[in-house]
Amino acid sequence: MNRAIPAATPQAVQSLTARPILLDGALGSELERKGVACKLPLWTAEAILEAPEQVRAVHQAYADAGAHVLTAGTFRTTRWVFSKVGMPERAKEVTKQAVEIARSACPRRSRGQWVPRSELVRVR
Repeated sequence: MNRAIPAATPQAVQSLTARPILLDGALGSELERKGVACKLPLWTAEAILEAPEQVRAVHQAYADAGAHVLTAGTFRTTRWVFSKVGMPERAKEVTKQAVEIARSACPRRSRGQWVPRSELVRVR
């Protein structure tokens, strides 16, 4: 089922231009620093499967440090990557899990503003 990305509200776009936006940092590097293996081809997708609590801890640390934007660890959760390890059917599930983990690290008051990339490009 394809769901359309909701259009950014004028308030969301305005908030992007009102101040500098602090993004989170590297997920894989932080996981490796914590001793979590992130080997290719799955890289951080393996951590989502094997150490989701550590993935959440990294997201939480970025949120606690003041990040306005947390990015889910979906870089290697594609069907193409999972087919390399004989599990293409797991891609969608792991992608959803990555998003859920990142969202769980967000303070409740700041969740819910989804801004499509096209809006971010226009802001720059």
